Amino acid sequence: MRRILVIKLGALGDFVQATPAFAAIRAHERDAHITLLTTRSLLSLAHPAPFFDAVAIDERRPWWDVKYLLRLHHKLRGFDRVYDLQTNDRTSVYYWLAGRPEWNGAPLGVAKGISHPQTRPDRDNLHTLDRLADQLRAAGVQVSGSPDITYAKDDAGPLLRSHDLKTFVALVPGGSRHRPEKRWPHFAELISRLNERKLTCVLIGGADERALLEDLAQQTGAVNLCGRTTLPELIDIFSRALAVIGNDTGPMHLAAAAGARGAVLFGPGSNPALCAPRAEKIHVLSANPLGTLLPSDVLRTLGL
Repeated sequence: MRRILVIKLGALGDFVQATPAFAAIRAHERDAHITLLTTRSLLSLAHPAPFFDAVAIDERRPWWDVKYLLRLHHKLRGFDRVYDLQTNDRTSVYYWLAGRPEWNGAPLGVAKGISHPQTRPDRDNLHTLDRLADQLRAAGVQVSGSPDITYAKDDAGPLLRSHDLKTFVALVPGGSRHRPEKRWPHFAELISRLNERKLTCVLIGGADERALLEDLAQQTGAVNLCGRTTLPELIDIFSRALAVIGNDTGPMHLAAAAGARGAVLFGPGSNPALCAPRAEKIHVLSANPLGTLLPSDVLRTLGL
């Protein structure tokens, strides 16, 4: 049986946007055994995915860690073809660790000479979805459709009932602590406006956002679910929400791929033309500086 490896290490939003590529590889390699190489933080989305027969973890240790290199070498060997959807300098080294099999990816660094390279010189100027589709086309794989993460949904009903949440707006006020410029400064005012409309607000985030969300909850009375949800439960929460509003961060890609209605807010910290969620019900709002985008703009866009 033909053995295929797909490499997608993260982050969350990138993994979600790769789901059309995953589906296309599965359709193209219908009779193959397909393994996904990913990171531990994404296992809850990787294990239930219908595209893979097995999932392996890349610990992404430093190159000087010899034991890690030996483990990685063992994981990468024995594949007939590799689809490198990560395509960075790190994964280009994996080409040699894997024994130089058929390889679809970007010809970066030591990975020059791969069998199925993406040759477009403007690949870094393409939206993530278009870049992945163009890359796979070089290997004869045709990508279609939009990101869809509903396969991983887990029932969040007990958690929502414990807070008596029926009609609510989910808010994602955080983002990477290393990118504070991507955090919209008007969430407290937005919550106040939504409360005036008798709408309950639910705060979503992880460890990096804990202090921010605790402060917002204390100021506004919003329900704080920071750190209390799994990614599969978040899919269910977003699909139930009246709307989802948040910064350019991974959970907003999850919301878009869950079929949620909402808005994602972009400032100069990132380019929506390259990475914004593409979904029928998601509005992309941008401003420079981000703070000039007002709560009234968001509410008007969503009809709230």
